[in-house]
Amino acid sequence: MGGDTSGIDTDAVLDTVVDALREADKPFDAPDESAVRESFFDFEDVTAGEHIEHYWVTEPFALVSIRREEDGELRYHVAEPVLDDFEEHVREDLTEVLRRELVDVDVESADDPEAAFVDHLDDLLARHGAALDPHTQHKLAYYFQRDFVGYGVVDPLMSDPSVEDVSCDGANVPVFVYHADYGNVKTGLTLSEERLDSLVVRLAQRCDRHLSEAKPLLTDTLPDGSRAQVTLESDVATRGSNFTVRKFREEPFTPPELAAYGTFSIPQLAYIWLAVEHNKSVLFVGPTASGKTTSMNAVTLFVPPDDKVVSIEETREVNLPHENWIANVTREAGMGETREEVSTDDLLSEALHQRPDHVIVGEIRVDPDVVRTFFQAMGTGHAGFSTFHAETARDTLRRLRHDPLSVPDELLADLDVISVQHLLELDGDTARRCRWMTEVREAGGERPELHEVFAHDQGTDSIEQTGPSRVLADIARDRGWSEEQLTRELRERQQVLAHLVETDTTGYEESVDWFFRFARERQQVLDEIPARDVAPVNAASETDVRE
Repeated sequence: MGGDTSGIDTDAVLDTVVDALREADKPFDAPDESAVRESFFDFEDVTAGEHIEHYWVTEPFALVSIRREEDGELRYHVAEPVLDDFEEHVREDLTEVLRRELVDVDVESADDPEAAFVDHLDDLLARHGAALDPHTQHKLAYYFQRDFVGYGVVDPLMSDPSVEDVSCDGANVPVFVYHADYGNVKTGLTLSEERLDSLVVRLAQRCDRHLSEAKPLLTDTLPDGSRAQVTLESDVATRGSNFTVRKFREEPFTPPELAAYGTFSIPQLAYIWLAVEHNKSVLFVGPTASGKTTSMNAVTLFVPPDDKVVSIEETREVNLPHENWIANVTREAGMGETREEVSTDDLLSEALHQRPDHVIVGEIRVDPDVVRTFFQAMGTGHAGFSTFHAETARDTLRRLRHDPLSVPDELLADLDVISVQHLLELDGDTARRCRWMTEVREAGGERPELHEVFAHDQGTDSIEQTGPSRVLADIARDRGWSEEQLTRELRERQQVLAHLVETDTTGYEESVDWFFRFARERQQVLDEIPARDVAPVNAASETDVRE
């Protein structure tokens, strides 16, 4: 099959396959080109409907095609090598052979254990499948690596950097992905009951955990850092086994990257940069999938490089470049008495004895002990960062005040900033935006007051300052800065951020380098960038600041 079919030049796709397999570092020969062109891919599913885009996720074996089908809905399809009946039979036989022989393979001492394991797979395939056509050997090598090393049938979805979540709600229903550009999209993949059960058990095993009818629920971290929530078919899962994987982004988002996407404005980020530097506490709130953790993780890059940070999470999502960082993860109790539970509250209480400058709690939920300890930490001089499910800043305070959390007003007043983030529909596309950035201010012994500082205008898709900042006024007062000095501090940070956005210097390592150098050798950094006109960020006047 060849030619341009519904937006995909299949000849060009097969050219890529042929070239890649000729260059492949494998212990078997390159396949015959005609065999590749005749039977490597079946393009039927990936060329049906209106073409939106296509791209490789595991070149040259897994090609993603996003289509709009006749029902008007988007579909996410993956083309993988086609196996005929003979090749499927060989695959089944060799799978059992490889499983037996790989039991005793030790690759832990290798510099790259995964690559070493793949080499063993290839060598075993070359030995046991020596009589096979090279075309078949290459296809089987892909599937063995996908199934033994990767995540099996969902591995292409897990390998797609544009996919944020992968989920399956039950047997014989489509697997869904949450795509960075298209939101929730139905895939062309469905799993039988047996296959779904097997995948759920496998995901648990990859977390070094065990599922059973007695304990059918699990939330833990996969080897690549992704967060897996899996449920084995039982009396608590009436539609059968299910799973959701929140993928871990290998390279975290950065502040200039979020500015480039429009999640935050540059003046807003300069404001939060100065606040974080001066030990102000920030709570990132919003509904599910609004990007709260992503934004919190990005903003922590503003923490001064030599400050001490302690993070506490149920599953690992926070990723910091700071050397003086203690990363803690909770632990469930194990079987018997050999593995005690270590809760968020346990770790948070211990963290306060470690003298951190900043405490990060991945998410505060409905455990009153955790929430109270977190706010007590802020009250004793530790800057706090966390995420929380709420729609607005007012909703946040209401939920924190009332049962079951019942945080007293005097502790709520120790929170400085609430950043509210939503997932919006803008011109037919989904986009994450900081809708409001609100300060929490003491109100003379009464309930803390909320004062909006920044707001997003959905009509113009712009973020503007809507009120003066008490936080900035407090920083200026504590530092002994004049209004002119405060303005200069904000302007310099805006200029750095604007330079990084305009020059597309938004990657993780390069952003960290700029922020850390700014903290240590500011003038040298400023000398490297052109001066720019930037929007002023206004602090509250002296008369607004209660001493």
